[in-house]
Amino acid sequence: MRYVWGKGDVVLAGDEPIASAHRAWFRERAEVTIGGVEWLFRAEGSDRVGESQGVVRTRARRRSVWTGRYDIDSAHASYSLGTRSVWSSRLVLTRHGTEIGQVGRSSLWANRPSLTATTTLPPEDAVFVLWLAHLIAAREESGSSSPT
Repeated sequence: MRYVWGKGDVVLAGDEPIASAHRAWFRERAEVTIGGVEWLFRAEGSDRVGESQGVVRTRARRRSVWTGRYDIDSAHASYSLGTRSVWSSRLVLTRHGTEIGQVGRSSLWANRPSLTATTTLPPEDAVFVLWLAHLIAAREESGSSSPT
């Protein structure tokens, strides 16, 4: 399944819209509607969280200051998102140590993330992974290595 953070901040699964979002440009924050449910993706210290109805339901923890890899815990599963090595820029999504997807740009000319997964993910997990991938890419482009 291919998930894309598309034009107009509409997230697609295949060709079907599954979410709409409004990203804050100067903060690591997004207000997202997934299946009619409002979510807030935001920074909480060095973690990145997804909350709905005031409850944190998804959390990404950076493994260390020295790596861009995040461990993600959601209501559905635990994942890891990061590069294969220090020489690679492509992000890999794993579950239980097995690769289940790769994140890249949606096109050569766009800076919107695209996730190609070997399995269908819950919409809120896929959208959160795309948002986190966007933050990682933005951090790399700015040359920053700070965790927040």
